[in-house]
Amino acid sequence: MKRKTKRIILIIVGILVLAIGFKILFSKPNIPGMETMSLQEWIRNPSPVKMDGMKQTIKVATTSLQTLSDKDASVTQIIKLAEEIKNKEPDTRLIVFGEASLGLYFDSKEPNQYQKNIAETIPGNATDSLGKVAKKLSVYLAIGLIEKAGDTLYNSMVVFDTNGEIVAKHRKSLLHDYDVQNGITTAENNAPTFNIDNFKFGLSICADANSTKLVNAYKEEQIDGLIYSVTSNLPWFCRQMDYWPMAKKYNAWIIASNRYGKEGNDDYTGFIFIADNKGAMHKMKNNETGYITTVIGKN
Repeated sequence: MKRKTKRIILIIVGILVLAIGFKILFSKPNIPGMETMSLQEWIRNPSPVKMDGMKQTIKVATTSLQTLSDKDASVTQIIKLAEEIKNKEPDTRLIVFGEASLGLYFDSKEPNQYQKNIAETIPGNATDSLGKVAKKLSVYLAIGLIEKAGDTLYNSMVVFDTNGEIVAKHRKSLLHDYDVQNGITTAENNAPTFNIDNFKFGLSICADANSTKLVNAYKEEQIDGLIYSVTSNLPWFCRQMDYWPMAKKYNAWIIASNRYGKEGNDDYTGFIFIADNKGAMHKMKNNETGYITTVIGKN
């Protein structure tokens, strides 16, 4: 009888362990307004889509900039890297730069005053200069910056076309605590798009990419690529698994930019990547500044 009782107890424990395991594996966190995924969605490892035979293709580049406190030096850094990319790979059509690229993301000593000092109107002096670079290089540039609109600050991204004109602007709506301390205002939901040839792109800034409203808006727009401008040390398993599962939510290529270097207590690795619409990594780079390019496509 004792042996039978032990066996029953072991079976019950085993069932409970399996039930808990399945719950951990398949359950999703419930965060209002946020797209979340279960553990099993994160640990897949899809094969990259085959580019042979793609009917339409373009080459894109994404960058990791050295973190700098000076705005003029930051603008110069952007210009030099854009020139380097176009000089080495002249068929590049789009170059993506990271979140708040005109300075530090967070200055712990005086966060709000610092951001006020480096903020730019759109259009403004900095965007005029960067627009001229886009025109000179005949390339689309996507650049994150802190935007000044009257007395209001936004964490924004602008896109310049090959004529140097601003063709899209996105303002961040899901703010990090650093954004709040910086005095950044939460933007109303916005999902701008722009086109390069026959490719439609959407814009997101860091946590915005997880917004249910942004995902739904861009799925309805049927974008081909999502520009993902971040200041973040992205999850290690994305590097280990060569996989970014959010791409499947958008059914779009993900072009992720970042920053490299130390800001106070934060040490950014500069992890950048380009993933296809199934989430498979086609190119990635970590632990340094620089850029990567790859050809993206669609049928």
